Amino acid sequence: MADQVLIRAEDYQIPVKAIREAFQYIGHKYDTITGIPKMNEPTSIQAKCLICDKIYPYQSPSCGGVSNLMRHLKKYHPGKSEELQIKQAASKEKSKALLQSWVNSKEVKYQPTDVQQSRFNKSLMYCIAKDKLPMSLGNSKGFQNVRTTLDPKIVIPSRSTIQRRFKKEHENSVVPNLKRILKSVDKGIVYLDGWKSRRKDGILAFKFHFIDECWNLRCLTIGIREINVSQTGEAIRKYFDALMTELNLGEKVALVMTDSGSNMIKAFKAPTRNNQVDDADDETDSDEDVVIEDAEMLSDEITLYCDSDSDDEYNDVEGEIE
Repeated sequence: MADQVLIRAEDYQIPVKAIREAFQYIGHKYDTITGIPKMNEPTSIQAKCLICDKIYPYQSPSCGGVSNLMRHLKKYHPGKSEELQIKQAASKEKSKALLQSWVNSKEVKYQPTDVQQSRFNKSLMYCIAKDKLPMSLGNSKGFQNVRTTLDPKIVIPSRSTIQRRFKKEHENSVVPNLKRILKSVDKGIVYLDGWKSRRKDGILAFKFHFIDECWNLRCLTIGIREINVSQTGEAIRKYFDALMTELNLGEKVALVMTDSGSNMIKAFKAPTRNNQVDDADDETDSDEDVVIEDAEMLSDEITLYCDSDSDDEYNDVEGEIE
């Protein structure tokens, strides 16, 4: 018959923290054969009650755990058992609170005034404007995944919010800075073009070419307007005049360059008996390159130039600028 030997393991402790306040680990019991203990097969673990010094065996948690030790405390030391249960419940609540706090920290979003959120909003607007991306970029699943990877607490603004911020930035920053730059300009050339968007909205864009105080050739987009009316010469001229007035460029435009559409020509060419533009063709577009030669008949002393690949026509315009 095999004998048993009790050996204490220095790195072992009772698995339940609350039980360790009432019981002391003594050692593991092993069967011995020919005096050599089978160290890989402990038969039980021994613990001594710190209150009554009674020794109890128990199994590892996988074989039943310390339930017999808990029963001993409830039966013989109910006060200590109740004390340990209260401590154990408090410990569980604390762990639960810590876990919930960690979960909440992952779900709570930045406030709109948070520095990190403000930096993200500015970076997002710069990205959309610089790379000409749609304002609905933040709604895409791919971009939301990038945001979650970088910082789950960042709030992605909606398309309408981004649009509203762009409008505010345009009014409070872009236009004042543009006026400041154009204030020092002596003369320049306005280039405008019109087209239809995918929604069939009329779009009119304006660029201003000039030489700045340091003799650098500059080209600025000074306006993009949506035209949801018939794109007649009168309508185009109305938008042109309004933009020139807004930016104080009325006396600084030396030449206007457009395509050769009849509506563009009529917008800047004063009607005469010898050179009338038919109202029936007012909205037609053409890619043919022409130059309006009778520049002296142009209204408001603005020279009109329609895109051309002809060097002779370009030389004529250079002479007009000089």
